[in-house]
Amino acid sequence: MRAWGNEDRVGIQIPDIPGAVTAGDTFEEAYDAAVEIVQILLQQMEAQGLDLPVPTSVNKI
Repeated sequence: MRAWGNEDRVGIQIPDIPGAVTAGDTFEEAYDAAVEIVQILLQQMEAQGLDLPVPTSVNKI
């Protein structure tokens, strides 16, 4: 997970999942939105018969 932001917005990207980018007014809001988008995208990938991404090792982050 990568997070960035300023006083107004916080963004989060999950690099291992294509399209998993979201934002919120606070880190907590952005995190909750990231959890939701990850669930949606993984469900869509599974429904389409696509291989789920292998998580990047913590050592490579």
